[in-house]
Amino acid sequence: MKGLMLKELYITRKYRTVVLVVYLVLIMLCILVKLSAVYGNIAKLGEGGAENVSSVMYYIMVFGGAVLLFSTITDCIIPDEKSGFRVYEHTLPVSERKIVGAVYLTNLCFLGAATVIGYINLALANLVFGREFNAKYLLYILAIGCVFYAVKTVQETVTYRVRKPGVAAAVTNALFMLLYLGAGFGLANWMDSYYRSYGIELFGTDEAQRDAALEALGISDGQVMTRFFRDEVMEKVRWFGDNIWWLAPTVLLGLTAAGYFLSVKALKRRGGRC
Repeated sequence: MKGLMLKELYITRKYRTVVLVVYLVLIMLCILVKLSAVYGNIAKLGEGGAENVSSVMYYIMVFGGAVLLFSTITDCIIPDEKSGFRVYEHTLPVSERKIVGAVYLTNLCFLGAATVIGYINLALANLVFGREFNAKYLLYILAIGCVFYAVKTVQETVTYRVRKPGVAAAVTNALFMLLYLGAGFGLANWMDSYYRSYGIELFGTDEAQRDAALEALGISDGQVMTRFFRDEVMEKVRWFGDNIWWLAPTVLLGLTAAGYFLSVKALKRRGGRC
């Protein structure tokens, strides 16, 4: 198992090195912009200009850096195919469980390492930009990592099933596109249901009729949309934000277990390897 994990690290080292270099460049750029906002040309901007630039760079450093760090969670099967390891794999006296386990365990290790570095990056950003510590940012960084890990886990599982990385990438993209369209359809129905609480059909009337009905109620379309996002959407967002501390690990472990089981089963079928 240890040797297989080292193999994953070795064949993906170039990609991860490039990502880490880009990450370090981003951090240095954010620090230089902050210095310029205090001592350089950015400090000469109009009232509030330097503060606005610093605020934007702070979030780029915290969350943009997190995105780069978590992008080091890679689809390990594609490098295996390109390096020819799949052929050599047939000669190894290891079980399918160890082969798959090494892939998932490697990505879990990178998720953990990237999360720790992301937290250190958050502390550095707070120090550089003079921000107070916000515990929720720790959860947000973890959530970003979970999203990246989930996408890669799904792609790994599909790759083990179809045995072709290119096809697996297309299938994964199609799955997430369907998920996106489903979310959009669900949001549209949710908005329509909210408008119906005012006695108005969002999609059953044209804009002029809707505006006239809203005017009779003494409100505008913009006010209804604001209330919808404030009272409906943000309520759900706050719920997820307050419960992400247990939701993220639960989804993470469940997805890992399901992906591992399906990948091992796919690798064993027909008595062959990918």
